[in-house]
Amino acid sequence: MTESVLFRVESHVGRLTLNRPERLNAMDLPMVQSVLERLSEASELVEVGDLRALVISGEGDRAFSAGADMESRRALTDAERALHLDLIASMCREVYRFPVPVVAEVHGHCIGGGAELALSCDLVLATETSGFSLPEVKLGMLARSGGAVFARRRLSHGALAGMLLTGERVRAPEALRIGLIDRMSANPELLAEATDAVASSIASAGPHAVRATKQLLLSNSTLSVEESLQLGDSLHATLAATEDLREGLAALAEKRPPAFVGR
Repeated sequence: MTESVLFRVESHVGRLTLNRPERLNAMDLPMVQSVLERLSEASELVEVGDLRALVISGEGDRAFSAGADMESRRALTDAERALHLDLIASMCREVYRFPVPVVAEVHGHCIGGGAELALSCDLVLATETSGFSLPEVKLGMLARSGGAVFARRRLSHGALAGMLLTGERVRAPEALRIGLIDRMSANPELLAEATDAVASSIASAGPHAVRATKQLLLSNSTLSVEESLQLGDSLHATLAATEDLREGLAALAEKRPPAFVGR
């Protein structure tokens, strides 16, 4: 039986792939449970220093993810349907809080829970033919897995309201213009190259510095400016005592690439 979620690590970069291309990577209950298991595994790898960046993508050439698999939900009990949506929300929040940067590699359809998953990532890269939509209102539902919250980091109130209240698709060129995505590539091959370059760049930086920077970035939405500045001072003081900082400064002086060890 084909696994619905693939996970591998190479050169400190993890790659989690949604693997139901025949269903546009729509997320049924077992798939969401598998994603959560892989995220837990990935977090453990972060703690031992084996993983420094994570990429999330969708298998096939048609979709990142079409969101919750509504067809499979018909066979579920009411309790299982509720669990399904609760776990999608948990999955998006786990990605948002993941200890190292997460990059979404998007091509094709990115809909509903799939869009919420992408928007929970720190960076979103997409092909120019990709499209993003949060159509929950058209089903009498709410984008409660984080779409209404995570996109707030990226969009003006009007742009976000337009997506949420109309459910209409935003194509990649417009998504790039309004800040919904961070980079756009002409095709999947160039997108993969761009994603690998970004993830490798993150993974080659000082691991403690990267994690501290993500923590500081996340604080922007929960702390006041003054509190975030104080957090930055505290994180800087911690980094000042690391071997990696000394290595970074030595490498700069010696005009060579740094060899960070995560200490």
